[in-house]
Amino acid sequence: MALTKVNTRMIDGATVNVKDFGAVGDGVTNDTTAIQAAIDSGAGTVYFPNGNYMITQINVNRDACILQGECSRGAVLDYIGSGTVTDALVFFKHSSNNYLFSVGVKNLSIRSSGSNYIPLYVVGPQENCVFDDLVLSKTTNDCLKVVSYGNYTGGADGTTPAHQSQFSNLHLIPDATTPTNGLKLIGVHNCLFFNITCDVPNTNALFGDIGISLGNECFNNTFTQIHLEDFEQPVVIANQSRGNRFINLSIHASGGTLVGTETAISAGTNCVPMSIEDIRFTGTVYNTVFSCTSSPITVSASDVVNNRYGRIALTQTDNNGVSVNRVSFEGDHINDVRILTKHTNVYYQPERTLTANSSTPAVNDRNVFKTANTSATTIVNFASGQNGQCIDVIVLDSNTTFQNGSFIKTKTGANFSATQNVAYRFIRAGNKWYMTD
Repeated sequence: MALTKVNTRMIDGATVNVKDFGAVGDGVTNDTTAIQAAIDSGAGTVYFPNGNYMITQINVNRDACILQGECSRGAVLDYIGSGTVTDALVFFKHSSNNYLFSVGVKNLSIRSSGSNYIPLYVVGPQENCVFDDLVLSKTTNDCLKVVSYGNYTGGADGTTPAHQSQFSNLHLIPDATTPTNGLKLIGVHNCLFFNITCDVPNTNALFGDIGISLGNECFNNTFTQIHLEDFEQPVVIANQSRGNRFINLSIHASGGTLVGTETAISAGTNCVPMSIEDIRFTGTVYNTVFSCTSSPITVSASDVVNNRYGRIALTQTDNNGVSVNRVSFEGDHINDVRILTKHTNVYYQPERTLTANSSTPAVNDRNVFKTANTSATTIVNFASGQNGQCIDVIVLDSNTTFQNGSFIKTKTGANFSATQNVAYRFIRAGNKWYMTD
């Protein structure tokens, strides 16, 4: 009985091998046409045996298509060095609809060979989209870019957002000869980013490199087990990106030169609620550990001690929906790590001397102070404080009196002459400072 060979290339949902379409994978041959033919065949899974496949740009423009390699360190898509690349080496965008369903990439490396091309660019992924076990490297652009359809087409960033997709087990390695992003997101909602390592070769660490960049309209995403190494700005969250959660975040800096104004995690306005849990810092230090800015708390170079950590600073406007828990440091000393919220807790901060002979010294930048009044001084208010703030004032002179009045309520109910070398505590509530000790 004669056997009939079944051609699975035209059967929707089947698995096809790129080598059946003429791909070679020898690191020399341009395999773009063969790989594109395999994708365009309608197969559900396009399989790449181990090999080095040279390409320009390949496009996935339909639903239900998975690019799957044999092994992420063995199956490599590499930019051939010439030819037109419009968007990225591997580009996902539906040809007719706003969304992409059931697409993904698994077990592949995608390398840009030092070019400015994005290795992987995904527009509008939706349910059941999985991008797993990938190495994206050797680019002076974003390693992985995920955006809404609206952003790609020049419309509103929140229109037709990327939604409910998973990005896991990724190693992102930009070849940062110019400022770049490891992971760039715009208009991304309810996605999971899990077990991601993102690092810049430490000889290339530059001011401007960003590990994870959340652009506008990124809502309710979860980032867990993330390691960011040698980025000047490990995490940057733009305005209008709310509800994002960071869990088990490791930030390490060992190479390059920090210029003294870097923030490890920075967020713009209207970024709450937001949650940051279990952060670990090692290596070189950042001026500011965390900053959430609406009415900004400024951090000047004079606040920073060499080889010490900076501060956690949440502004009064945005702090209600921000939680920062379990922050740990290894290596150098810690300088002024603080959380300014309606319930202020301050740890590891050096004291600051209040303005000498001032009746309204400012206390906005920390919570432990000492006096150095050289003449009789009656303090009537601690300026620039916020409700819920607790301050300790160490009186180191014999010239200080706290006035019991509209802004300060002493424990005696009368003007209080402070004793030299004694600390006093005040808590602010209802725009008044209450002496407790």
